[in-house]
Amino acid sequence: MGANYSHTTELLAENDNIHLGISSVRRILKKAGITSPKEHRPPKIHSSRHRMPREGMIVQMDASLHQWLEDRYPSFSLVSAIDDATGKVLGATLRKREDLEGYFEVLKQVTTNYGIPDAVYTDRHTIFTKYLSIDDEPEEIENSLTQFGKAISELGINHIFALTPQAKGRIERLWQTFQDRLVIELRLAGINTMEEAIDFLPGFIKKYNERFSVVPLDPNPAYRPCPDTRVLDLTLCKRAERKALNGSTFSYLGKTYQLIDESNILPLRHNTKITIHILPDGELLGKYNGKYYKMEEFHKPEPVSKQAERIEAKGPREPYKPGPDQEVYYKIKF
Repeated sequence: MGANYSHTTELLAENDNIHLGISSVRRILKKAGITSPKEHRPPKIHSSRHRMPREGMIVQMDASLHQWLEDRYPSFSLVSAIDDATGKVLGATLRKREDLEGYFEVLKQVTTNYGIPDAVYTDRHTIFTKYLSIDDEPEEIENSLTQFGKAISELGINHIFALTPQAKGRIERLWQTFQDRLVIELRLAGINTMEEAIDFLPGFIKKYNERFSVVPLDPNPAYRPCPDTRVLDLTLCKRAERKALNGSTFSYLGKTYQLIDESNILPLRHNTKITIHILPDGELLGKYNGKYYKMEEFHKPEPVSKQAERIEAKGPREPYKPGPDQEVYYKIKF
């Protein structure tokens, strides 16, 4: 099956109602010639760092591309967040690849279920940072923030960057445990698609936290109150910058839009800056001068010929009818 002795003991109790101690399971399996996969792995040497004293002070975030469904489905990324003080998994989702939307989804889970943490701790992936020089001015650094950096800055979350994978020891060990346990439990549950695995995750994480999380030194969490769902959606979303064209219009993905203030078109000066917010449900909102407006697609009228315009303005021409004198003239001549 691939599970270690500890995990096998838990699975027997959970799935088969067989309650044995780890030592008994180890003895039975060894007698049958079955060894724990962990015993064949050389120990890793790394220096440990003291945990934060309070939950919510630092949240580590990362993604792991792995064959979570073995040969039943292509590899995909597990994006997750773990609390530094407790080792508790605070949020997780599955994506086809490591991307911005996955991190926004996980951070939304964290803030909704627990609150806003003091800081997030990540690697230097391009999702999180652009390469800067130590000589850059603070204004240049501010303008070079990625979309993730801008979003967490608006929420008042500090961003700490790890220089090596070893610096993210908590979440790196999380991947080891998940790759041992989650793969096996997904197989036992008959999960064969990424969508089914997403539905399976919350129950697995609940069990994981009950088994592996620890009590912090200080029981008072450091989380701050979470804003309402609408504010989170507007903050933790992809954005695009555009400039207004003539006629108070602007373009996005090959289409032309206008901002709507209640039922009226919002007048915009040429080159006015608009920030488009692409919400998780696909809704598009334009931010201008600190306010959000609905975006309405603008369709150019079909070109009309001058002749058609004349006909539309004057109406169709009546057929010519000769006068009495002309009728007499025609009769004499012909």
